[in-house]
Amino acid sequence: MNSPIIFDIETIPDRLTEYNQAFPKSKKKAGIHAIISRVVAIGYNLGGYRKVIMGEEEEILGEFADLLNEHRTATLVGFNIKNFDIPLIRLRAAKYGIKLYLPDRRSQRICDLFDVLGGKWQTDVSACSLSELHWFLYGSGKQTNGCDIAKMWEGGDLESIRAHCAEDIEITSRIFNDFRGTLW
Repeated sequence: MNSPIIFDIETIPDRLTEYNQAFPKSKKKAGIHAIISRVVAIGYNLGGYRKVIMGEEEEILGEFADLLNEHRTATLVGFNIKNFDIPLIRLRAAKYGIKLYLPDRRSQRICDLFDVLGGKWQTDVSACSLSELHWFLYGSGKQTNGCDIAKMWEGGDLESIRAHCAEDIEITSRIFNDFRGTLW
């Protein structure tokens, strides 16, 4: 059996001022929408080998595409990857003409921890954040916060972005492995 690819992406606002001028009534949030975000990191764990890819967006996406191409049958694991990571990186990669071998969102090759929990935000019965899930299962939240990625980027603090992405991968890997056979 192939090792799963457990992954996470980090994004920052891209062309936000230009977008707001073109679409002044839009309520889209920078950093979480594919056309006004830019990928600044993709972290993954493949069979215990962990890496956070950083650099120019096209290079990041190209290296991730190579990984996916090499492991076309691997299960993809993440937190909210069906609704966020996969569609966002698919569109961002298309901008550069990069073919990503990503399965359809209904594929059995995708294990989305968020989706397993109900996959809804801000409703009467909603799922939780990765930090909240970690707190519930293990007694502590995360050390870093994805809401700070844009500030880290602006301040040139690439090591903090790398650490945040690595923490997300570590937590996702732990949850995936600890609850395999129970939740998925």
